[in-house]
Amino acid sequence: MISIAIFLTLCFGGLIALVIAVIVLLSLRRPTYNSAAALDAFEQRVVGWGAAGRIQADLVAQLRTLIAADRMQLLGHLPAVPRPLAVDPRPQARDTRPLAADPRPQARATMPLEADLMPQAAPPVLHADTGHQPPSADQRLAAPAADLRSSTPQLLSSLLALTTRRTLLFLGSFLLAVSALTLVIFNWASFPPLIQFGLLAFIAGGLWAGGTWMTSRPDLTTAGRNLQAVAALLVPVVAFALTRPGLLGMAPRASWLAVSLISLPCYLLAAWRTGRGFYSFSAAITAISAVLAAQFGVRAEWLAVPLAPLLTGYLALAWWLRPRAPALAVGPRWVAQIVLPTAVLGELLLGRLGLAGTPALAAMLGLSALFYVVAAWLDSRAAWSLLAALLLPAAVCLGIDAAHLPTQIVPPALATLALAYLGIGVALEGRRLALARPPALLAPLLAGVALLSALIDPEVTRTTMPLLVGLGAAAFVLVERGRMAWVGSWRHAVAT
Repeated sequence: MISIAIFLTLCFGGLIALVIAVIVLLSLRRPTYNSAAALDAFEQRVVGWGAAGRIQADLVAQLRTLIAADRMQLLGHLPAVPRPLAVDPRPQARDTRPLAADPRPQARATMPLEADLMPQAAPPVLHADTGHQPPSADQRLAAPAADLRSSTPQLLSSLLALTTRRTLLFLGSFLLAVSALTLVIFNWASFPPLIQFGLLAFIAGGLWAGGTWMTSRPDLTTAGRNLQAVAALLVPVVAFALTRPGLLGMAPRASWLAVSLISLPCYLLAAWRTGRGFYSFSAAITAISAVLAAQFGVRAEWLAVPLAPLLTGYLALAWWLRPRAPALAVGPRWVAQIVLPTAVLGELLLGRLGLAGTPALAAMLGLSALFYVVAAWLDSRAAWSLLAALLLPAAVCLGIDAAHLPTQIVPPALATLALAYLGIGVALEGRRLALARPPALLAPLLAGVALLSALIDPEVTRTTMPLLVGLGAAAFVLVERGRMAWVGSWRHAVAT
């Protein structure tokens, strides 16, 4: 059994080392441009340009001189001055013919001269040979051959692109995961729990160590981060292997809590060390998992209620991290905005099925309204203000029913909310108009519902009408003093 475990460990370690080695080798290999063959091909191309009249003869001579010096430097010789070109003693007229137009725009790009890289020496005396010789047949045949030879480095360069390396990385990780799953399905039960835990911990640690080393290299940063992300995803699996029978032997609920509590500090440490939003997102999800797992013996209708204060804290944490670590602020904010609506919908579904009573529904809606109040105050979005203004009346009505109070209290409560909404809208219209509009627009709606209820029951009328009269008088006074100008011409009709 020990030999089999050692063999499996070596196999997994070999797979990890093979993936990392392939990525490193692919990144280290580069097309060789600084070679004698490359200089010969470039010289032939320069000669062809001169023969076609695309560059002047003196520039051809200067480029060939620089190429010859670089060739000698690559071959290990001292950069000597090449033999000057033959000089014709007979005076000849300077060729003033215009250069032929270049059909390819990219051919006119200025070639980088390497004169600045050469040692400072006396510049060679160049004698331009106006009687330039056309390229021979061998040179004309060698140029296409050089193009064929240069196509191979271009192909290798495309294969070694960043996208290809990422694909190879994910492919290697996928094959590693498939081999691990195959081992789990067929042979996992035959190994002791300690060996199982050791194998998983070795894989996760190896991936994280390899990713950490790769992130230190500029050309492997992205690949290293991806390896670290794969290792981070394996942390809950390793923690679960520790809680299985034979090691800690925990019950399912206790194992869930232990996995969450072990994974949470790992993700927090990774987020602090790397500054990546992926780990802050994982830490936020793990904290929610820990809160759910910690509620032993709690009924299903109350499981989501503690999540609302936690998610409200996520909003405050994201607001605090935004100017300090913007990448880390994204995770808690998105988790809060996604999980809370999901929890509210789940609670409403339980209530529709008869599995949740009005106390749990009222508590969930009230805490959700507080969540959106904090979100609106920190983010100043009209959508958050509208959701808070809609959830609060529902929470108040359900709370009255949960407290077994008489239903005659509902209309006065709605009228009071309408009066409060009007005051909030007026108070915020000068500083945060986007937050002032939703409660101010919902105030007449709540007043209308309270008025209809008051007209049905005379007992309710005596408690509700004074509040509604006060609401109307307040609206009239505010409009006459020029407030609520954003409503437009309708504000006078509403006040009347």
